[in-house]
Amino acid sequence: MDSILDVIWRFVRGDTDAKEFELWLYAQETLEDFLGNKLYLDIISADYRSGDAKWRVRKALEEFARSVSSMSCECSALPNTAVIPMACPGDAISRFDEIRLRGKPYWWLGVSRCAACGTPWLVAQEERQNDVFIFRRLTEVQFSDILSDNRWPDDFDKYETLLRLSREAGHQAIFFDPIGDSSLAWTMGDLARERPWIRLSELAELLNLDLETAAVIADEAITSHGALIEVDSEPRQ
Repeated sequence: MDSILDVIWRFVRGDTDAKEFELWLYAQETLEDFLGNKLYLDIISADYRSGDAKWRVRKALEEFARSVSSMSCECSALPNTAVIPMACPGDAISRFDEIRLRGKPYWWLGVSRCAACGTPWLVAQEERQNDVFIFRRLTEVQFSDILSDNRWPDDFDKYETLLRLSREAGHQAIFFDPIGDSSLAWTMGDLARERPWIRLSELAELLNLDLETAAVIADEAITSHGALIEVDSEPRQ
């Protein structure tokens, strides 16, 4: 039943969408025996067009999956791409062993393996802005490529990607004194080096700033860090 449990976990953590899961569900002849009559009837009769119904099914299936899994770690429950606050990671990374850091210019990036289940993870530390870990589940081939040939997946090669994933996951830092915080000018400079002539409005969105404040910090990034930023419709250097 490991293959069935794997599909259930992928749906629970959001890596399989509801339509795909529903089609799989109807094709399983032995699922009722595995889940039990009540749970099976609950999930087979759910309206997967309803957000509330999908949430209830996921919670019920997670409770079931945890009850029949060893759960020596949380890797089964972590989405393929996961954003975890540094301040309260819980048990998500308690068994992770850091295997290698990528080094400059990708100072935020490394690879870890779970000591309990052996799952390899690409790990990014987005610590300048939102203080989160961002994980991407790796295949054994990808993990081997990193260790043997130093060939890394490009998923987290840009710091902008980390900021967007953080924002999409609901993490939006608020700085007490954004203009006086030099890290924001450095971050703007780095983002502009990754993507020259990035628009000020995009920087403001990524860094959770209003446009007026972002413009003041952009002036510092342009003057002190040589950032190439497009302010309104006119490029500035």
